[in-house]
Amino acid sequence: MTQSDAVLAVGIESVRIAVPAARSLHRRGIAVDFATIGAAEKRVRSRAVRATYGLPNCATSQPEFASALLKLVEKHRYSAVLPLSDRALVAVGPIDAALRERTTLMCPPPHIVDRVLDKSQTVALARGCGVRVPESYVVRDLAELDAMRSSLKFPLIAKGKSRHHLVGFKVAYFRTFDDLRGRSAADPAFLPNVLLQEYVGGDGLLFAVLMDRGSALSVFQHRRLTELPASGGVGVSYISEPPDPAITAQALAILRAVEWNGMCCVEFRHDRVTGDLWLLEVNGRNWGALTSALACGLDLPFYHWQLTRGIEPAIPATYPSGVRVRWLAGDVARLRGIFNGSGTKGLTKFSKWRETLRFVADFDARIHIAPWSASDPLPAIYELWYAVRGPRWRTLA
Repeated sequence: MTQSDAVLAVGIESVRIAVPAARSLHRRGIAVDFATIGAAEKRVRSRAVRATYGLPNCATSQPEFASALLKLVEKHRYSAVLPLSDRALVAVGPIDAALRERTTLMCPPPHIVDRVLDKSQTVALARGCGVRVPESYVVRDLAELDAMRSSLKFPLIAKGKSRHHLVGFKVAYFRTFDDLRGRSAADPAFLPNVLLQEYVGGDGLLFAVLMDRGSALSVFQHRRLTELPASGGVGVSYISEPPDPAITAQALAILRAVEWNGMCCVEFRHDRVTGDLWLLEVNGRNWGALTSALACGLDLPFYHWQLTRGIEPAIPATYPSGVRVRWLAGDVARLRGIFNGSGTKGLTKFSKWRETLRFVADFDARIHIAPWSASDPLPAIYELWYAVRGPRWRTLA
């Protein structure tokens, strides 16, 4: 049996990531199947998806998951396997060699993937490139925290230290030492699994990059306009910008230090008033704002697939700036969080009146709605239904 051109996308945690990637390939005649790897992942109905398979939970049944995934790949002879989430990148790591014997794995090998999954490694590599990173602290227990009290710079944020161990939140904010100590004392597993960082203000500035053996085939810059939760987290709306040469150079320096190959997204925090720039993280997978690049004519998932087949992609030399994309389900969840207080626990105050006006004004025909498609409406309807039903932003993000 010969290998087909079908792709198996693994890890369907986010509709807004999985569906645009599937559509990109489907438009080019490449069949896409989905595989779920955890209890929280649900079947996504989309015209771009041929079939969905439920694999054993990769977190609780890794041997069974590995066996089932290998059997699925052998049965359908997929030309490629595409891990779509951090959890999927972690899950395929132990069977990386076995998968590469059977198909093309659309991610780097585990030792390189770990450089972006482990934030401590990312921070060290960035500093080695001369890229500015917020002051970061690794604290193992309360005794170490108490000893470091005078050296900690508040306000601080906490985020998962490694994506090998998910902590259940994107970012937690702490204005004072007592706030941080109280949280740490209440949860003994908190400190060992988080990276503490100095809080830095500004916009989220993202660089979507397609790397090929140290060369950047495509660089796309876009800026976050709003986030979910409103106090800081994942992006809700974006605007495309021309790549800033100086900032682009820093993004590429990090990716070359990591030795990344394929699609990646480098996220900075940028203060437009002072010009200050800090690296926040590197996403070694398809990212939530993928629709932003697609709306500008950059078909990155397809270009990535072409590279895996030894085909040189024809990538536009430029793209339009000022193109806005809005994730509507996330915006609904963001507004709800502002009204009930769950999304404003950070360091910025939000006016309910102004946010409501902004929410309504963004129903503008010039703004792309993600992941809406008139020919494939069900994924967007699915997301919006759950956003309207309740505060589900953690599963939506």
